[in-house]
Amino acid sequence: IHTIEKFVINEKIDKIIVLTPKNFINHTNHLIEEHIGKNDNIIVIEGGKTRNDTLINSIKYVDMLITLVQALFPWFFVLFYVDNFSIVISSVSITSNLVDKCR
Repeated sequence: IHTIEKFVINEKIDKIIVLTPKNFINHTNHLIEEHIGKNDNIIVIEGGKTRNDTLINSIKYVDMLITLVQALFPWFFVLFYVDNFSIVISSVSITSNLVDKCR
């Protein structure tokens, strides 16, 4: 909860994805609502059996969000800032490469 609180107060963070075992999703949502309050920017999803599986689940979730946004807004792109240089990269190639690297 303390870590989530730190992310919630950071204006640069739009969404927080919390991954937890499937049987703890409701409990996690309850804890967040109890300690932080109702917040649509916090999303709780199912993790994996291992840390690696959890990472892959998070990447797949982000990929799904990006795909949805791109379907609604075809001109959408992802902009990353790396060492004060802006780099535009196709979001599909980013998530595909991340999933491949995690396997």
